[in-house]
Amino acid sequence: MGPEQTLEAFEAELVAWLDASDAPPVEDSVAWSERLGQAGLLAPDWVPEHGGLGLPRTHVRALESALRERGIRRTVSGGLEMLAPALLEYASPEQLLEFLPPIARAETMWAQGYSEPQAGSDLANVQMRCEDQGDHYLVNGQKIWTSGADQSDWIFCLVRTDPSAKKHDGISFLLVDLRSEGISISPIVLISGRSPFCEVFFSDVRVPKGNLIGGEGGGWPIAKRLLQFERNMLGSGGLASLTGKAGRKSLADVARERVGVDAEGRLQDAGLRERVARQWVDEQANRLTGRRGRGGDAARVSSILKLASSETSQQRYALLMDLLGSEGFGWESEGFSAHELSIPRQWLRSRANTIEGGTSEVQLNIIAKRVLGMTGGGSGVPDQSLARNEDEALIRDSALQFLTEQDPLGSVRDWRDAESAAPCSAAFWSAVQELGWPGLLAPEDQGGAGLGLRECAVVFEALGRHAVSTPLFASGVLATSALTLLDAWGVLPKAETLVTGDGTVALALDESARFDPSAIATTARRVDGGFELSGTKRPVLDGAAAERWLVWARLEAPENADTPFALFVVDPSAAGVHCETLRWIDGRRAAAIRFDAVRLDASALLGTPCAEATLVEPLLDRASVILAAELCGIAAAALKRTVEYLVTREQFDQRLAEFQALQHRCARLFADIERTISITQAAAAAVDEGASDASALASGAKALASEVARTTTEEALQLHGGLGMTEEQDIGLFFKRARTTSAIWGDARYHLARVATQNGY
Repeated sequence: MGPEQTLEAFEAELVAWLDASDAPPVEDSVAWSERLGQAGLLAPDWVPEHGGLGLPRTHVRALESALRERGIRRTVSGGLEMLAPALLEYASPEQLLEFLPPIARAETMWAQGYSEPQAGSDLANVQMRCEDQGDHYLVNGQKIWTSGADQSDWIFCLVRTDPSAKKHDGISFLLVDLRSEGISISPIVLISGRSPFCEVFFSDVRVPKGNLIGGEGGGWPIAKRLLQFERNMLGSGGLASLTGKAGRKSLADVARERVGVDAEGRLQDAGLRERVARQWVDEQANRLTGRRGRGGDAARVSSILKLASSETSQQRYALLMDLLGSEGFGWESEGFSAHELSIPRQWLRSRANTIEGGTSEVQLNIIAKRVLGMTGGGSGVPDQSLARNEDEALIRDSALQFLTEQDPLGSVRDWRDAESAAPCSAAFWSAVQELGWPGLLAPEDQGGAGLGLRECAVVFEALGRHAVSTPLFASGVLATSALTLLDAWGVLPKAETLVTGDGTVALALDESARFDPSAIATTARRVDGGFELSGTKRPVLDGAAAERWLVWARLEAPENADTPFALFVVDPSAAGVHCETLRWIDGRRAAAIRFDAVRLDASALLGTPCAEATLVEPLLDRASVILAAELCGIAAAALKRTVEYLVTREQFDQRLAEFQALQHRCARLFADIERTISITQAAAAAVDEGASDASALASGAKALASEVARTTTEEALQLHGGLGMTEEQDIGLFFKRARTTSAIWGDARYHLARVATQNGY
C-alpha cells in the first residue's frame, strides 16, 4: 500500500489486508495499533522516514472509513495524537528521525509531564529544575497526574532551565527516557478504585542535551500548542477510551434491556427516552464540530471540543447509572454482571473528564479571552457562520449586506403593531424578490434557482441575525417543498408567481397550538365534480395575506387505505372560508382558518392522494433544517450584541466583561452555538443528499438549535440588565423571535422524540 496507488487499488489492498486471517479481534485496540504501526498505517500521512506511508488525504479518509466500518479503534496515544504533532512543528530534522518512527510503529508509549504539586491548572508555575551540566542536563523535581506513566517508555516534560527568567520565559520542553536512573513512579488511586494517573519523581536524572526541543526557554509556546492537540484528542473521542470500553456500548441497547419497550418499540420511560435522544444529539454535535474544525482556529475548536465532550461524557455515564438503577451500585461483589460492575467505576472515573487536560473553567477562560476578546481589548466575537465553502459564503455575505442596508430590524416594532395582515412591508418584500430568494428552492424548470438546503440555510441564518419577518419560510420553503415532494408543480395554477414571489402561498397543516401532524381532523369528502373541505387550521404561518393556501386534509373514505391524505389548493375568497389574522409577539403574522363545507373543483387536488409520511416526513426534515439555521443566526447575533455591551458597559468602576462569571456564561453560549452550527450544516447536507440519517440529524439540529437559541437570548436579556427589559433595546426582539421560531414545526421535546423514533427506540 502506498501513495502511488490509485484510490481504488489502495482500497482493494486495504480490504484484503484487514480481512487477513491473522488479524487481532476488533476490540483489541492495542493489538490493532501495533499491527497498523507495523504496516505504516498508524500515521499513514507521515513520510516514510518518519514511519508512515506518505498517503494523500483521500487514501487516509478511506482508511479511517474502513476502520470505522469494522469497529476497529486505535489506542489513545499521547505520543501519536499530542507529542508527534508538536514535534513536527518544533523539533529539528534529526530529532524527528529519532523520535517519530517508534511512535508511528507503536513501539514507544509516552506520558505527559506537565502538572506539578501545588500548581494545579497553572502549568506555567513549573518548579522542576533542569540544570546544564555541560554535556547533559540534570533534572530534579516531581510531576503529578501523569496518565499511564507506569506503562510508558518516555515522558515529555516542562522543566525550568532559567529560574531567574520571567515565569513563562524560563520554561523548556524536554524528552526523558522513563528507564533512566533516578526516576521512580507511584500510581495514584482515584475514587473509582482504579487510575491511569501516577506521580513521577526525578532525582538527579541525567538527560542528553539532544532531547531538548525548541531550545532553552522555548518551552512555553510548545506547551500551549501541545495542549491544543490534547484537547482535540480528548474532544474527538479520546475521553471514551480513557473512561473505558463499556462507555462505547450503545445507550439505546442498554435502555431497551433495562427499561423495556412498548408495542411500537419505544422505550417505556418517556423521560429516559428523551435523555437517550438528547445524548445522541450532543455526541453528534461534538463529533461534527471536531470534523468541521479541522484546519480552523485551534484555540477556538480545541477548547470548545474539550469543554463539550468532557461534559457529554459525564452525562453519558450518569445516564447509564440511571438506566441500571440499583444494579449500578455494585462494587467487587458477586451477583452483578461484569458490565454492571464496570459502569459504576466508569461513572466515577468520568468525573475527572472535566478536570484533566485543563478544567472546564480553564477552557471557558480561553474561549472568553482568546476567542471572544472579552479582556485586553480583543477584536470581539468572531463570525459564526453556516457557510461551508466559498459559494455559500458569497450567498451569505450578499444576504447580510442586503439586510444591513435595508435595516428591517429598525421597523420590526412598527410592523408588529400595524393592522396589516402582511408579514412585512411591500417595499422590503419587493427588494427580496429582486434577489430571487422566493425561488431559491424551486426547480430550475419552473424558473427557480434549484438550490439545496445548504444554500438556503445561509440565507435564513442571515435573516435570523436581523430578526426579520418575511413570507419566505411559508412560501419559499414549505409551499415550494410540498409541490416538489408531490411533483405537483404542473397542476398548480400560476405557479410562476410563487417562484417570483409575486403571489405568496401558505401551507395549512397545523391544527393545534402544539405541533402534531399526526392529529389531522380536517377532511376532504368526495362530491360530484370535486371535493368538500371541512375543518380548522391554526396556526397557518403567513396565511392571512397569502394569495393561495395549500391545505393538507384527510380523505373521507379514501379509495386506498394506504393513501388517506391529500394536498389541495384553496382560494381564500372561496365560499365557506373564514380567516382571522393572528399577530405574534415577534411581528410575525399567522392565521386561524375555518373551512365550512368549502366546495373545491377536482383540479384543486395537487398530485395524488398519499400516505402521511410521503409529504410530512420529508417536509419536516426541510423545515427543521431551515428553522435551525434561522435559530443559529438569532443566537449568534444575540451573543455578539451582548458581548459588545459587556465590553463597553461599566459598573463598580469595572467593565462588565472583566467579571469572570459573565465571561464564562458568554463562553459557554459561544461553544453551544458552534456545536449547533455543526449539526445544522451536517443536517442540511444529509437532507440534500438523501442520507439514511437525514431525519435524525434534521430533528437533532432543530432540537439543539431551539434550546440553544432560547438559552442564549434569555442569557442575553439577563446580561443586559434592566436595559434589556426596555422596548428600545433590540435584544428583546431576538428574545421574542427565538421563542416563536423554536416552537413552530415542533419544539425541542417533539424533535427529541422524533430522533428517538428515527434511531429505533
